[in-house]
Amino acid sequence: MLLLAGLTGVSFADTNTKPYIKAFGGDVMTGGWINDGTNCSTSTSSNYQSFDSNVAGYTADTRNGGILTYTKTKGSVAGGSSVQYGAISLGEVDGRDVGNGFYSDAGQASGTAVKNLTFANTVSGLGYGGEFEGSVRQSNCIPDYYGTQQRSPQPCCAITAFGDSIDLNNANGQYIMTPAAGQSAVINPNGLPIPAGRNITVFVNGNAYINNNITYAAGATVANVPKFALVVKGSIYIDKGATRLDGMYVAQPSGKTAATIKADDGVIWTCHPNSTAALDYTYPPNCDKTLVVNGALIAKQVSFLRIIGDIGSANTAEDNLGTVSDCASSCNLSEVVNYSPAMIMGGSFFKSNSAGSSSTGLPVDSVISLPPVF
Repeated sequence: MLLLAGLTGVSFADTNTKPYIKAFGGDVMTGGWINDGTNCSTSTSSNYQSFDSNVAGYTADTRNGGILTYTKTKGSVAGGSSVQYGAISLGEVDGRDVGNGFYSDAGQASGTAVKNLTFANTVSGLGYGGEFEGSVRQSNCIPDYYGTQQRSPQPCCAITAFGDSIDLNNANGQYIMTPAAGQSAVINPNGLPIPAGRNITVFVNGNAYINNNITYAAGATVANVPKFALVVKGSIYIDKGATRLDGMYVAQPSGKTAATIKADDGVIWTCHPNSTAALDYTYPPNCDKTLVVNGALIAKQVSFLRIIGDIGSANTAEDNLGTVSDCASSCNLSEVVNYSPAMIMGGSFFKSNSAGSSSTGLPVDSVISLPPVF
């Protein structure tokens, strides 16, 4: 199984239209919590986001740790938000109201069941499945990337109006950024692509702001495919200027318990100006261009807030990545997450940054391609 996204909640802005998302190349996973570096707690007092969680400001609701998106129908595939492969959700895959839903096994013939690869897909009364945990509390945690994958990162960077910034086209290795209070680390403001052969990890002790594209340069081979990972202890804000992001994006809460974790802590916002109140749901009308992520989004919660397109114009042809292409122009989708083969080619994201060290972080032991192939 390919981990596309390890989330505790997925949400949309409630606008006059109903925008929708597509995920290709891997599974979507929601629910659970983030490993604290020692263990994966399953206690509700530790902010474990199971579907019946009642901590950190959330009320007890089966949609906690679930997937809340828009699609066209409850009974059979007709277009809208979907994942090409499986949807594994400890919470509910919401389909309580007409127009809500997220179907799995996208790309099959139109009219097929909406929950072919949604687990558990036999829950009574759930049109799209989910509540995979059932009545048994179990460990299900995102790794502590921030706490375990640093290899003596070097400090950086230039100072901007928003805070410290790093341009990725001339970077290589691991970096650590600690923005001042009230500021965010600015990632790749020059928008230039990452050259072949680079392996870059940026750790941010705080929030990060992205207002331009982060892309891999064309022409890379299996031997020198670039690797970029952004790992923050806070939230990631993506502004309207960014329409394509390549790599791995991780937002871990800076707190560990219900008492220390704020509403905007460990959240990836796909539409946010990073210049107003943190919980900014008024900005989405400015984000009317599709965001394409070639990689993975991993967070406490991902707020998909771009508003281009509406499920009224959705169709099953969009379940084919070749049809969607990169959504650079004339695309009805708000967000596309494509877990591309570049994610697993060329070795680990977290290679050692220390001379003489034999540690390689999270190595890829083997790659086995099962049908359908890349």
